[in-house]
Amino acid sequence: MTLLDLLKAKWTIYSLDAPTFAWLAAVGLLVFTGSVLARLIWLVRREERSHQQVTGKLLAIKVEHAIEPHAGLSQAVYEVIARAFEATPSLVPAWHRLQAQLVVRPDAAGAERIWTSESADEAFNEATVIEPSINRSFFAGIPGIVTGDGLLITFMAILVALLDVRIEENRVQGIENLIQGLSGKFVSSIAALAAATMYLLLEKPLFHRLGASRQRLVADRYLGATPVHHTPPGRCATRHDRALSEPATGQRRSPR
Repeated sequence: MTLLDLLKAKWTIYSLDAPTFAWLAAVGLLVFTGSVLARLIWLVRREERSHQQVTGKLLAIKVEHAIEPHAGLSQAVYEVIARAFEATPSLVPAWHRLQAQLVVRPDAAGAERIWTSESADEAFNEATVIEPSINRSFFAGIPGIVTGDGLLITFMAILVALLDVRIEENRVQGIENLIQGLSGKFVSSIAALAAATMYLLLEKPLFHRLGASRQRLVADRYLGATPVHHTPPGRCATRHDRALSEPATGQRRSPR
């Protein structure tokens, strides 16, 4: 049996006559899309759990150490928070970005307090928090890949059917087979469009959930529990720091 014979082989399912390779492609596209979607759901849930665990730890630290907003962090509290972030591999790059923004200033009693020069949202942005764990570009391109493959199989099925069309004695021969099985040649395209549509209906909410989880991690109501006590430029860190002659006396250096 030649390759052309294999391409011309047909299956009839529910009165729908289509090339065998078109049926196999339709099933393959559905299975592929489902497997990618299952992988995405697993990754999103894993990252959500990581974010929730860190958020819970930060809230516990806030309660245990009575951290107040706009009061800076002590070295001891900073180290506890650092351990919470460093125990979560997906958040380590963002944590390191935030560490580079930290500023150490003495308070009115002379004790060092730790601040940051930027908001936590700058360091914990989506590219830094999500991209290392989830390739969003790949997952966003799945509908286009599936749809394109479905159309490719459809045109291949039409091309194979056209191979039997010829002109003999000024009459077109083989056109009957093309027309009779035309509907079945679109089975792969229909499966691809259905798979891509269902994928998009689930993929967009999944990424929205992940973005919301990241946002909760750095939300304003948690700033008292995170190392993100943002000090506006030109202002003292706290009201006690007004006793300092210049707010710029704080030095940018990594906490011990």
